[in-house]
Amino acid sequence: LISKGVKGACSGGYWNNGGKCEYCPPGFYCSSDAKTACGSGYYALGLASVCTKCSATFYCPTTVDIPKKCAAGTYSADGATSCSACGAGNSCVGGAQSGCSSGYYQTAGSSEYCAPCPYGSSCSSSAASACSSGNYADGIQTSCSGLGGNEFRSGAQAKRTCPTGFYLDGSKTVCTVVDAGKYGTGVVNQQTCASNTLSFLGATSCTALDTSLIIAAGAHLPSSLIVCQAGQKRSSNNACGACTAGSYCPNPTTNTVTACTGDAYTSTTSSMFCFSCPPSNTCSGGSKTSLGAGVYTSDFQTSSNCGAGNYCETNHVKFACPTGYYSTSNTAVSCTLCSAGKYCSSTLETARQTQTYSVAGSTACTGVSDGFTTSVGSYSALDVCAIGEKRIGSATASCSSCTSGKYCPSTFTETTTPAGFFSVAGATWPTLCPLGYKCTGGSSKTTCTASGFSLYGEGTSCGTVNLYAGYYQSASSPYLRAITPGKYLLGTTETDCSLNKYCNYGSEVACPTALKTNLMASQTGNFYCSQCDFGSACYSGPDLKIACYNATRYSMTGNSDCFTCPENKDCVYRNQYFFFRAAAST
Repeated sequence: LISKGVKGACSGGYWNNGGKCEYCPPGFYCSSDAKTACGSGYYALGLASVCTKCSATFYCPTTVDIPKKCAAGTYSADGATSCSACGAGNSCVGGAQSGCSSGYYQTAGSSEYCAPCPYGSSCSSSAASACSSGNYADGIQTSCSGLGGNEFRSGAQAKRTCPTGFYLDGSKTVCTVVDAGKYGTGVVNQQTCASNTLSFLGATSCTALDTSLIIAAGAHLPSSLIVCQAGQKRSSNNACGACTAGSYCPNPTTNTVTACTGDAYTSTTSSMFCFSCPPSNTCSGGSKTSLGAGVYTSDFQTSSNCGAGNYCETNHVKFACPTGYYSTSNTAVSCTLCSAGKYCSSTLETARQTQTYSVAGSTACTGVSDGFTTSVGSYSALDVCAIGEKRIGSATASCSSCTSGKYCPSTFTETTTPAGFFSVAGATWPTLCPLGYKCTGGSSKTTCTASGFSLYGEGTSCGTVNLYAGYYQSASSPYLRAITPGKYLLGTTETDCSLNKYCNYGSEVACPTALKTNLMASQTGNFYCSQCDFGSACYSGPDLKIACYNATRYSMTGNSDCFTCPENKDCVYRNQYFFFRAAAST
């Protein structure tokens, strides 16, 4: 990370805002130079260097929240902002859409499961269609089959065989006993007996009369004769009797009673045939038993509890709980969506572990990353800690303010404040120690005393004035000040440098002999000395400088005295130069 005024690139999840790395807020991703808003169908929870695409089976209505699981009967693809109703011909479990299996269908949207195709219908994935006249289907079928000559189907029942002595209607849905004076072999329509023949109810053929007797074709027997009804039996004494429950009496002219077998049953004492066991029932020994909730049958003869991890729907077909759902009961009629903040196998819902979270329909919980916390109560979503807060380690359940004396550049990092800085509670960056203070890296700054000082950003301790030549500390401020050139310190006060001395870096020093100050000799406040002028001599005494301009004396630059010209020679000056010549005659 970088702080304001320091060149460099920000770490991932931060962006450079005017020279300072700042926390990337939720709904944005950040590079070293900028923050950019996440697009629709993406999200970022904060400190993100990239936006994350919303996964299939979830939806992201905003760019700042954790994805939400699709509700039962809806689904989503990657990058969805909402979930869609399940389409016809599909089931939608756990937010995923899948086509119905062969023999199952779903007609309307928003359905979790596909239904099994009923008896007497054929099914595409999106519709059930009743079989046409003369055709049948025995359940979970994609097509209907033609009925045989003496086969019929009634409603949602399986196909049955119409026995002799009965006849079928044209649609092959009803099997009826043959009327007296007629006969039937179980096929469509009953046949009329010919002239001079007769038949009883349920006859399979007609009987010829004595030639001396004449009866019209199709005529009934005389009314004095006893005629048994359909579903009755004729006893040995020619009396009509009821058939036995669980059995059928195929011919009312005989005493024959036939027990229903397999998954067939009758529920009355006047049945001419057995019925196939209908859905949601078991049939055994000719009797029908309704199935209770959470029970299924695979052969219509025996039943079993659905069992934990399964459910048995209205037609009493067993299904395994889909992923993200569970059932603990042995007789469940539906599975329960796993609660948010928990995780589930097909048979068990388990509470989350500390510092984990889950959305509804989860089979495992996700660990909470440092810098985040779970939503209070539901534990179904993550909340990012606020700026200046942190959450670090699984032992901490919630966000807390950054500790005093430390700073938190991110919600998952807490760093000790270095010397020369200080940090108050909730700081995201350390504060540079100001002038006149010392900072040892804690939570506060200490004012330097009158005998000490500190420079901006270097205040690890309060220094003394003599550590820095040319500086001083005023009595009214702890700040270190540079001494004005040409002045020296008299105690803690700046004072003009004395005559014939120079002052630089706060000290007063006498000019060396043969040097003069750069100002006029009568002024003070000099900050350096210069060489004595050509043709002059300079002293450190009160006379300071004298001219040597005559024929008997001379001086060079920087001389501290005048020199006598050589014997018999005159000293001549021209344009800052001099030379000797023979002395003039006296």
